[in-house]
Amino acid sequence: MGVMLCSQTDPAFSMELEALGIRVYSMEELCYCILHYPLLLFEDLPGTRILRFLEKGAGEKALAEQLRRQCDGGTNLTSLLERLLELSGYCDTAALQAFRRNLLALRGLSKEARWKKRGDLFFSLRRYGKAVGAYEQALEMEGGEQASSRLVGKILFNRGCAYANLFCSDKAFFSFQRAYDILKDKAILKAIYFLSRREAGAEERARFLSALGGKTELGWEEAFEEACRSAAQGNGKKIIDGIFSGDPVQRARATACMIQKWKEEYRTML
Repeated sequence: MGVMLCSQTDPAFSMELEALGIRVYSMEELCYCILHYPLLLFEDLPGTRILRFLEKGAGEKALAEQLRRQCDGGTNLTSLLERLLELSGYCDTAALQAFRRNLLALRGLSKEARWKKRGDLFFSLRRYGKAVGAYEQALEMEGGEQASSRLVGKILFNRGCAYANLFCSDKAFFSFQRAYDILKDKAILKAIYFLSRREAGAEERARFLSALGGKTELGWEEAFEEACRSAAQGNGKKIIDGIFSGDPVQRARATACMIQKWKEEYRTML
């Protein structure tokens, strides 16, 4: 395991990365986010904020001044962030070259594909509400519905998965239906089946199942039960069991903390 020493920072001048739902307090943290999530930052991160953070918060005045001179010379945000990674010493030559190849690949995508990629990144971060927004933006782009039908189908399916994680079953079902009409992929029918098994209301469950047209497979029920067993044996279940095994006073306090944590996690998903 490697260790990276961070420069002295001023917490009063941290910088919020709204797209990621976090605040960064050091140049190294900022570089990590740029390196791994460029598509989520390039369109939402003004260069002036970066320079102010480097100077005031990260304690990198010389680096901030060097980058400011480049900005004054007409350097765009993408080039600014590339230069930051290069001058900071955060990553080696191989990582920097891989980063540049990634940028070239992103620039080669259509607008619809870029928005889908943004949605996929938000989904991987469990920011499902933002993922839905990105997928809808991809579909609403000029000519979005005339893009590759396979791409549209994938966007619709992923939007359905994001809605399902937000417990918006009807919206998830609608997205899955539209995706299946395009892709005819059994994996989408399996997602609808899982959605029906999770639905508590008998009427909604029957409606979802009827859309399958009898195309269910025996392995789906087993897969759903296995998913339920895995969830029941997960760390979350162990934490809850630990809470309820304590004395009543500690139980009430721990329960309140757990509920508050769940609320915060759900807000982050939106």
